[in-house]
Amino acid sequence: MLSAASWLECDDLVVPYFHRCLSAQVKAVEPIGAALPNSEIFRCPAAEIDVPGAPKAVLGEPDESVLAEILDRANVGMSFTELALAGTVWPSSEPVTPFDRDASLAFPTPSGRIELVSEPARRDGHGVIAVPDGDPRPQGRRLRLHSPAAAASLNSMFATDARAAGRGAPTPTSTLSLSLAAADADARGLTAGALARVVSAAGSLALPVRISPDLPAGVALIPKGGWPKLIGGANVNALTTSQPTDMATAQPCTGSRSP
Repeated sequence: MLSAASWLECDDLVVPYFHRCLSAQVKAVEPIGAALPNSEIFRCPAAEIDVPGAPKAVLGEPDESVLAEILDRANVGMSFTELALAGTVWPSSEPVTPFDRDASLAFPTPSGRIELVSEPARRDGHGVIAVPDGDPRPQGRRLRLHSPAAAASLNSMFATDARAAGRGAPTPTSTLSLSLAAADADARGLTAGALARVVSAAGSLALPVRISPDLPAGVALIPKGGWPKLIGGANVNALTTSQPTDMATAQPCTGSRSP
């Protein structure tokens, strides 16, 4: 197992999902034990792999050089050290549209639009473009189960933070629950706080019921996340099956490598 350093143990750049700004992630402490930053873990095998057209000097480029080049290409106008002192910066004061090189909003494709096509997918027996798909509505007394992230949590992060419990995160001091619309609870003789067993093809989970005015009929909700050993031995993953996607069952891509 490769031990990766945490974000407190290496320098990096932070780019938000929804904003075009940059922030410096500054190393606070040295990595613990044999842990290494992800970039160093990548460099170790890269030094032993013969990649055609990629000199080992490029594969082994140090973090300082990579960070400096990113900042230069982003036109930040400062070094990593200066960025660490400045905090968060916006390289451009005006909105920037990706790929809008000549103000025409045209992409470098035959149609000038985004073309989501895949010839390998067609060769594997799928459509050349992705099409929406969905399961049919559950029949009888079955419900469609959704498992979004709980409030104040991200997957299993903060699962040991008691402060997040009061904000809805599944933690040792909060109980995982099954949320139902009032109509679905009434049809099953369930009341708020009653224990209900949720059963799927993969397994079952007994949870207290929560009546939610926000859910439509036919839908059940169990938040994802939480460490099983801290919330009764299991979370919503006990109800899911390991099933490959349609394209995951296709023949894997076989690349070429120089001798």
